[in-house]
Amino acid sequence: MSLFKQKIESYVGVDIGAQSMKVVELRRTKGRPQLWSYGLADIPEFDPAPFLSDGILPSNVSAHSAATPAVTDAAAAWELEFSDERADHYGELLSELMHRSHIVGKRVASSLPVSQVFHTIINLPPVPEKEIDHLVKSEIAKVLPRPIDEMQIVYQAVPRTEEMKKNYTRLLVTAAPKKVVAFYSRIFAKAGLSLQELETEAFALARSLVGKDESLTMLVAIGATRTNFSLVDKGLPMTERGLQIGGETLDAVIAERLGVTPK
Repeated sequence: MSLFKQKIESYVGVDIGAQSMKVVELRRTKGRPQLWSYGLADIPEFDPAPFLSDGILPSNVSAHSAATPAVTDAAAAWELEFSDERADHYGELLSELMHRSHIVGKRVASSLPVSQVFHTIINLPPVPEKEIDHLVKSEIAKVLPRPIDEMQIVYQAVPRTEEMKKNYTRLLVTAAPKKVVAFYSRIFAKAGLSLQELETEAFALARSLVGKDESLTMLVAIGATRTNFSLVDKGLPMTERGLQIGGETLDAVIAERLGVTPK
């Protein structure tokens, strides 16, 4: 038995939103999680120009100012949003935030934004387990918004009665672009952290807010620029929808009514 400090079991959760980054550290105390520290930081505008050759933006990107580029092509905008340079920028911010919040844990769990994740439910006939993976990819390829070789796919069985299991296999399938997964992985690597878990936001919310309640529940998550709705049944987020309306929209309406600035 060590005569020095005991090893502390610590876990860090990180949420990266459109305008802010949040961290929280939990420590196991007498078998239960205890809130140890937390922090919040605004995400400053990302200027891609210094990372590009000679500070010149690609031909399909124009800029009103270096800090607020107006991307004219959707594909170019997507590439810029999940670029290595932006990931490094976020990683440096995360490292500074953890330092100022006195968070010392290195094992991290985080979530992917709902807007970048594809969910669907598929039904398969009773087949040997070794064939399920191939059938899932064949079915999901028909409805994915991007080529299947660009997506990382996971699935799990939806709870059913024994009688239903005899007739078909029902699966909840989640797919996320590999580039987005790599983007988040790079952020934590840049911050010197060990990413233990990367899941969709809806699963994390369902586990923490709904828990073991199997009744049908709607979760509403209002962010700065987007509001997401999730229908949770038997503890699983079965359906998700989002609107491009968030706290910024509410701020603007309130500011207009009160005759003040949004700030």
